[in-house]
Amino acid sequence: MLAEAVAMIEGPIGGPVHVVGHSDGASLGLMLATRRPELVSSVAAFSGNLDPSGMAPSTLSRAELAEALVAAVAPDYAAVSPDGVGHLAVVVDKAVALWYSEPSLTPDDLARITCPVLVACGERDSIERAHTLSIHAAIDGARLVVVAGTGHMQVAEAPEACAALVAELVAGSR
Repeated sequence: MLAEAVAMIEGPIGGPVHVVGHSDGASLGLMLATRRPELVSSVAAFSGNLDPSGMAPSTLSRAELAEALVAAVAPDYAAVSPDGVGHLAVVVDKAVALWYSEPSLTPDDLARITCPVLVACGERDSIERAHTLSIHAAIDGARLVVVAGTGHMQVAEAPEACAALVAELVAGSR
């Protein structure tokens, strides 16, 4: 995903961007800021983690997790996917495999970030709070926000609050 993001920023976009990422997207934004800082104006990282140990332990097996995810998102996926709902299992299997193998960030990696960063999580997030706090502590000047009353999907559960946080970050980084 990192190579694709770099290609999009260097190509059609043509310059530095404000990255807003949730979950895997948050980790991607942080990786982008560590590896290609000239392409990143700011990062809003909602529910990112350092590595797979940041996911709260699940009582579900990988197969059960994939099955539950397919059931949860199938109607929305069917409405927008050009591949049809039958392809969802392939996408979910790839996502679950990713969750168990990536990201691979260290506090030392994150300490290289120089742009403004918002580190946010839900009050009941499935990302271990220690990971959120480690990310925040590693980035000089990062802002930490716990979005009250939300879980891992705080961007969907409290979209106005999350949008306001992003707007503040972008306005402050100009």
